[in-house]
Amino acid sequence: MRLYVLLALVALGDWPFVRWPLLLARNLLLSGPVPRPLAPKYECPDLANALTVVMTAKDTCSQAPAALVHLAASLPSETRVVYHRPTYPGCDAVDLAAARLALPALQIVDAPPDASPVDGFLTSLQTAATPFVLLVHNDVYAMDAHSICELAGAAATRPEHAVFAPQLYEREATVVTPHAHQANLRNASAGMTF
Repeated sequence: MRLYVLLALVALGDWPFVRWPLLLARNLLLSGPVPRPLAPKYECPDLANALTVVMTAKDTCSQAPAALVHLAASLPSETRVVYHRPTYPGCDAVDLAAARLALPALQIVDAPPDASPVDGFLTSLQTAATPFVLLVHNDVYAMDAHSICELAGAAATRPEHAVFAPQLYEREATVVTPHAHQANLRNASAGMTF
């Protein structure tokens, strides 16, 4: 029965006037129990000495305070976090006081108005003194407090890999959705450059 419902929803999903009712029907008919959380696989390294987090502004700067405060819940307070933001009125007006309070080692780098997020990543990679650099945009959220530990732990046990690309999520109001490829953990010792 569920297979037929799923096939019907997929077949009809291309018509916009049918899409929302179909999504609602799918969620009601096909939802099951929430999966149980997985136990951590890796021991958490000393993140303050192993990891630099580089966050860049993507789309809008208004998301940064919430993203940085959320990030603080997953990191030791002395972890170096670098936030690159373009200098234009919309970004300059964003109050980062809560982020500075949550992340005492927060470094805010003002970039030219036309700088891309990749420019911020590249600049910070050159100044990072830690073995790992986590590159994220300001609309990316870790699902739980241990996810960054898992990522750094996996990277530490696999030094032959230069880049780790986790599945991250972004939040739009109260909805958390997959955020395909917005982060990479770079292994500095592998000599990987971008």
